[in-house]
Amino acid sequence: MFLQDAIREAGYEPVPVWEDAANATITKRIVENIRSVDLSICVVSSFNPNVMIELGMRLFAGLPVLVLLDGNTSVAPFDIKDLEYYKIPTRPLYAQYPEIKKKIAEFLEKMSRDDYKNFKDNFSSDSAAPDREKDM
Repeated sequence: MFLQDAIREAGYEPVPVWEDAANATITKRIVENIRSVDLSICVVSSFNPNVMIELGMRLFAGLPVLVLLDGNTSVAPFDIKDLEYYKIPTRPLYAQYPEIKKKIAEFLEKMSRDDYKNFKDNFSSDSAAPDREKDM
């Protein structure tokens, strides 16, 4: 999967939430991953409830998360529209992989820096949130 390749290229090891699902419920894996992984990527596809729960928990914990909206999700839901997110095609063409992987790697690098501001930090003042949508 190209997302796993992008994660590896950024110097991280991907840990899919469904990994080892036979030994734990998906909810238990989500909670364990929230506690144990440095960075998270949530692909918001048609508002999958599991993804939205994981995203909300990561945001509440103040942990870095990259949100990807696929082609099935034409606009960000109102409650996450202030996050920085990227739009990606539902089924990217092979020719699009390098650019998508580059953008993901850049964002993962940004999230790993000490000066990265998480979601909660962006709302610590009364200033309006900037436009966060980026196309890949």
